[in-house]
Amino acid sequence: MQKADVQYGVNVNPISRLIQIQQAQKKKEPVYTLLAERGVPRRREFVIQVSKH
Repeated sequence: MQKADVQYGVNVNPISRLIQIQQAQKKKEPVYTLLAERGVPRRREFVIQVSKH
């Protein structure tokens, strides 16, 4: 199974998985932008936007 295959890395977190796919296709890594933070320090939630080139 190759890194670009849908089932490859199904147990990997989504951020790492997207990077794997981009690398396997010889494309630039995605760019992540923090849009918002909320919650108390120990249970912080983040809203992130991703752009791929």
